[in-house]
This record gives sequence, C-alpha cells and structure tokens, in this order.
Amino acid sequence: MQNGQDIINIDGVDYDFEELEPAAQYAIRQIRDVEKQIAAAQFRIDQLSAARQIFSTTISISLKAMKDPNQLELPLDETQPTKAG
Repeated sequence: MQNGQDIINIDGVDYDFEELEPAAQYAIRQIRDVEKQIAAAQFRIDQLSAARQIFSTTISISLKAMKDPNQLELPLDETQPTKAG
C-alpha cells in the first residue's frame, strides 16, 4: 500500500485496487484468500512431515533397542509422562 492506496501489480503494471472493476477486485480477493490457504496448508504439511520423521526415528530406535537393550530411550515413550499439556 502506498499512501493508503492498495496498489496491485499485474503484468508489470501498477493499478489502484479501488479503481479496478468489481470483477477484478473480487478475483484479487479470491487470489489473496487462496494464497493464505496455501500458506496454511504448507504450514500443516511441515508439521505433519516433522511428526512423520519423529515416528520414523522412534521405530528405528525401537528396532535397535530390541537388538541392544542398552540403547538410548525412545523419543516417544508412551510410558513416560509428557511435559506438554
């Protein structure tokens, strides 16, 4: 925004949002909303990917611990109280 104006750059040309046709304003609002949804979805994907990695690591450590009982404690040991919550 410049001086309270919402300037939109389309194909290298700046436009004042308020001067655009209602259909163009609506499309821009839709694009902005979709971009927010994509960002939120990517944030969730990042969280899920991290969780998957933790569970994979837990499995790997668990399998190693079966072979060597002196192996380090599991990162996700359900028998231990959690600090979160």
